[in-house]
Amino acid sequence: MTNNIYLEPISEQCDDIEKVGVVERKPILELEKLKTGDPVIDHFKAHYWYGAEFIGKYQLLKLKTVVVRDLPKEDEVISFSEMLSSKYRDKLSNYWIDMFNNDVVIERFWKNPEKYLPLLKQAKGVIAADYSVMNGLLLTDNIYNVQRNRISAYMMERERILTIPVASWTDEESFEWCFDGLPHHSVIAISSNGCLKGECKTAKETFIKGVFELNRRKSPVTILICGPHIKELDSLTNIHYYKSYSQRLYERLQNNG
Repeated sequence: MTNNIYLEPISEQCDDIEKVGVVERKPILELEKLKTGDPVIDHFKAHYWYGAEFIGKYQLLKLKTVVVRDLPKEDEVISFSEMLSSKYRDKLSNYWIDMFNNDVVIERFWKNPEKYLPLLKQAKGVIAADYSVMNGLLLTDNIYNVQRNRISAYMMERERILTIPVASWTDEESFEWCFDGLPHHSVIAISSNGCLKGECKTAKETFIKGVFELNRRKSPVTILICGPHIKELDSLTNIHYYKSYSQRLYERLQNNG
């Protein structure tokens, strides 16, 4: 699946990528069309969510249901950070792009989505951004990051990129709002990164409870889990796993001795 729509040649858009020889010019991104030119309004990034619907107590953005005919296979997923490397630059159409990266990395997308959307358009699809939520942060910070997850997916959805939305939560209290805006009967992705370590028993329990709550509230056709197998979820028949970047990196290091 390739939808090559460029605002300008990729070599000019992405300073951190070597030249790729693409010079095709097509209509500008929808995101650019929605800018007002008013520095105050544009500072608040209203053009990111223009035209969206919002629901729930905290007015989280509502996303469309996504049903994927062929779910990502183990060897078909690369991370957002890998997408920027010369190893993959000429064959993005063979891969799904996973945005379960460190916040520092995916913050680059939030600050300048126009730079990366043309690359994401070339991929089979995208597993949406997952800005972190965690206990210990202010409630407003966690709500803001869940909203950013929704808005990031919406921007890609609006650009006609096949985008799997992401669910995230902190504690059981967050279940009352953190699933708002996620579609029903859709593929929904989650990441177990950071919550399955031996010293994080409480985090693991909350993660597992959250998966069951997501399943109850949204009835997803598939819950796509980035991370290792979790036996406590074996009773759910709609789970599909793939390996995270850290898992794949660890395996490569092991294989190379």
